[in-house]
Amino acid sequence: MNFKKINVVIALAGLIVIAAASCKKDDVKVDSLPRSFQPVGAISAEGDTFKVSLKWKTAIFKDSTNTSYTVEVAKDSSFSSIVYSKVVDTTFAEITENELAIRQNYVARIKTMGQKGEEDSKWMLTPSFYLIGKQLFLPLVESNVTTNSVKLQWTPKKFVLNKLVVTPKGGAAQEIALNGETERTVGSLQENTTYRAELFEGTKSRGVVVFRTKASAPTNITLNPTDNLAQAVAAATDNGVIKLNPGTYTVSDSIKIEGKSVTIQSVSGNPSDTKVKFKEFLLIGDFSGLNVTGIEFDGKDAKAAYFISLNGASVNGAGPAAFKAVNVENCIIHDTFGALVRGSKGSTNEQSIASIKVNNSVAYRNLGTYAEFALDKIKFGKLEVTNSTFYTMSRGFINCVSKVDVKPTVLVNQCTVNAFGGQGNDYPFFDGGTNPVDLTVQNSIVSNTPYVELESTGATFQRSVTSGATVTYTNNNFFKLVTGKGTSLTLPSVKNGKTVDLGWTSATTDFSIAADSPLRTAGKTGGAIGDPRWVK
Repeated sequence: MNFKKINVVIALAGLIVIAAASCKKDDVKVDSLPRSFQPVGAISAEGDTFKVSLKWKTAIFKDSTNTSYTVEVAKDSSFSSIVYSKVVDTTFAEITENELAIRQNYVARIKTMGQKGEEDSKWMLTPSFYLIGKQLFLPLVESNVTTNSVKLQWTPKKFVLNKLVVTPKGGAAQEIALNGETERTVGSLQENTTYRAELFEGTKSRGVVVFRTKASAPTNITLNPTDNLAQAVAAATDNGVIKLNPGTYTVSDSIKIEGKSVTIQSVSGNPSDTKVKFKEFLLIGDFSGLNVTGIEFDGKDAKAAYFISLNGASVNGAGPAAFKAVNVENCIIHDTFGALVRGSKGSTNEQSIASIKVNNSVAYRNLGTYAEFALDKIKFGKLEVTNSTFYTMSRGFINCVSKVDVKPTVLVNQCTVNAFGGQGNDYPFFDGGTNPVDLTVQNSIVSNTPYVELESTGATFQRSVTSGATVTYTNNNFFKLVTGKGTSLTLPSVKNGKTVDLGWTSATTDFSIAADSPLRTAGKTGGAIGDPRWVK
């Protein structure tokens, strides 16, 4: 008899007995969990004209035909005041304008209901969403807005409109009864004031338009370095112009521009003799905008977070705002620790701006955690960056990853971009994510990633993954575009592209193009590529 084999069998049997004995009836089992699992994956929230659709996946270990979920909606993630609550036995919920207000931001949370003595799951939150609502107002004609009146027009379609409400910012509402008309002139308004007009069918909103009455005359003043620039901006009227005589102007706090567009320009037109030491320009509220020309902006001493921050409806960045425009012409901007322009505050689609333009300018040393143009979440009409130089950017160049309700246009033309990318940014030049962007990059020189040797960056130059996006790279020169480990970046297809190594490094600050360089004739029209200032 093989005693060795018998001993092994007995030992194994003993282990099985011990293992079986160690299993207690209160051990966790799939069919008796102490708490239900949350729904699987992220919850989508899609708002349309009259309803919002919430969708999620069945919680694990749950029968999709025999599981209930609690859905709650509030105006913010604290859920201190719940405006909607319902238990559903599906993995979706539709909530209409009968339960939620039009154009109000909401957030929802969902949990799996416990069964057979289980506790409910923990809550899962949705992204912010809102009901778009019907827009019956016709586009506002500029000539219909005066200093003290506005002519509003609308198309009623099948709706029976009963009132028009016109409210000044921070003031009392004026309610006007309607009886079938399709236009109304509203008088006795305050000049240079932002108003919100809203049409109603019963208690339901059927259109909103925001406008600003005109100012009597724009500000036009000239300052000296001993004058207070921040106070001059605060006192300026809409479309006011502030001119700066040569010298250095020091502003240690944020310069706030609220509900108006202001132009600041040097008298000389030369940024080498007119400098502003700044902390940041904050654009606050509808119609705010900034135009700057012929000035050097130095953020080093004040440790400037951003050059321009599109801040929202208030100083703390909360609430929707429709900004006017940003224009930067013939300026030198350096030493920011966040972004050149940040428009990523608030929720997706909550804020908008018509255009951002940078021309004939130089920007360098943006050593923060945002891209040079951080435009995620904001609805922007166009970003135009032309005839300019950008270098030493620690994270990236352009970021606008979130899908918005408009198709933005991005143009990069005749630019020199050197030493950028890092901090783990996967797409250092352009990240369009799911945004339906129309991107054109042409006649430009792009070189040296990451901005510091061995700094981590992704392996792909740019990203745009939405089917509605169009991406065009034409007549550009790319070189030394690698990851922190020295692996070449995956580059987009470039029509008539070149890869001439000009010998630049991350420390280069003079980007002159040699007289015999092939890049002097590499442009779309046979001229030089890159910022024209370097072709001498």
